[in-house]
Amino acid sequence: MYSGIDLWIEIPMELYQRVCDSVGSSKMERLEFGFKFADIVKERFPELNALILQEIDKWKSEHFGVNVSDKVLYLYGLTSPWFEEE
Repeated sequence: MYSGIDLWIEIPMELYQRVCDSVGSSKMERLEFGFKFADIVKERFPELNALILQEIDKWKSEHFGVNVSDKVLYLYGLTSPWFEEE
């Protein structure tokens, strides 16, 4: 069974800064954002959501033979050293 992929996506610095500014600066705010990342991005940052989904689709097209359901690929999360900052 295929459990998932690690896909690194670069986003424009302006978008990154806007997302960071809206989340807040405390560690708890960042952790909550990380746990609810996909939902928050879909609701508040549609351009980031579109960029992420575009990169997922690109990965799928490049790995056409891989048997992975759409449901697995579209349940995405965020990993970043940003969460470790104080």
